[in-house]
Amino acid sequence: MIVFKRAVALLLWLSLARCVLSLIELKGEQRKHYEASLRFQHTLYAPGHEPVEYLDHLLPAHPTIEADAWQFAGGPGNGAILLTMDGKGRNFFATTRIPTGTLLSRKWNLNWPGNTKDAYALWHIKKKQHKLLSLTLWPPGANPPQEETLESILERIR
Repeated sequence: MIVFKRAVALLLWLSLARCVLSLIELKGEQRKHYEASLRFQHTLYAPGHEPVEYLDHLLPAHPTIEADAWQFAGGPGNGAILLTMDGKGRNFFATTRIPTGTLLSRKWNLNWPGNTKDAYALWHIKKKQHKLLSLTLWPPGANPPQEETLESILERIR
């Protein structure tokens, strides 16, 4: 019986560790664009700052996170701050920013006093679909300019 309890405890601990420490599981081309997005994000901050991958943490409590983030990214000034694409021009990868202080960041509880965060969303955008690949948190303050609106990206894909 003790062995069974220990096995269950170990499984629960491993499940929790998987949620907290999960590595983004991306396919081929997605991994390359995810890494490019992270490199870009690193250029916005002083050395020593590291992002926190937060998508897996937020998903259970916010099942509409993808729809909410997509709607926000479509708003004025909230489009892509980094845009990359595959060699064929059919798959776009857009990094968008959700600054602290916005309604969406408050909905996601990113505005704790003394611990506010900006969120950076990485999108895989195809002709008829989009998918939120990652959501990384950084200290607030960087204000990169919008490179392209989502509407413009969608027009380019058509």
